[in-house]
Amino acid sequence: MPIGVESAHGFGDLCFNAGLIKAIQEKFNDEIWVATRPHCKDALYNLPWISKIVDIPDMGHGEKKLKSMGCSEFIQITQNIRFFEFKKENPNHSLIDTPKLVAKSLGINDFNQKPIFIPSKQEIEKSESLNTEQPTIAITSVYTSGQSWADKKAFDTIIEKFLPTHRILWLSNQDAPKHKNVDNMLRFTRREVTCSLRFCDIFFSVGSGFFCASMGLQEEFQPKKINCLWKDDLYRYEEPINKHKWHKNLTWIHDYKELIKCIEK
Repeated sequence: MPIGVESAHGFGDLCFNAGLIKAIQEKFNDEIWVATRPHCKDALYNLPWISKIVDIPDMGHGEKKLKSMGCSEFIQITQNIRFFEFKKENPNHSLIDTPKLVAKSLGINDFNQKPIFIPSKQEIEKSESLNTEQPTIAITSVYTSGQSWADKKAFDTIIEKFLPTHRILWLSNQDAPKHKNVDNMLRFTRREVTCSLRFCDIFFSVGSGFFCASMGLQEEFQPKKINCLWKDDLYRYEEPINKHKWHKNLTWIHDYKELIKCIEK
């Protein structure tokens, strides 16, 4: 009988939970069916340790759905459910360490916490069209992320600095500046966009989706540099990610003044 797992948060958190799901499969040596939300299940594609992806409408709906489908056991690993459980016990708990504590509760004491994103050959080939010698930056989202301090002023400053000399990959589906050097990337899927980040000299991140996925890539497929425009008072990404060194050139930018200093170097 398959083991049912709910991992029903965002795209980036799914990349972070992929290693935990692999460890669960290895521990139980059985099929793993993962319940998640349809809009972010693409993070789980090409992961050979997942036998079935099951759609659910929201967090917390996985147990009933998976058991009704015949799963013998159910394991809840949804980040935004388990994170707040652990945070009650430790106010300084990091979202990055949530999979580690979940694993420990299951008797799994050692697994690779690094996020995992496995692109297909076709996704890599599609992204090859962006392979030019032109200097390139990427900007994700449009000052709407709850994880970021960045506002329109910050985005305008980045664009003003780099537009004359760089191609800009605009990773949001809205508000792309109308300029010949701005590529709004709408012809690519989210997974293809992730593959395209390897052509970036600098990736400006304001949310966990592409950020986590880019760290899940093999090193040669990662952007050369990542600048995180994040406030980190709730989920506390910065310290544990710096410790793990999943990306070799990662800078945390905490406010507008730091942004100016960083881009003027």
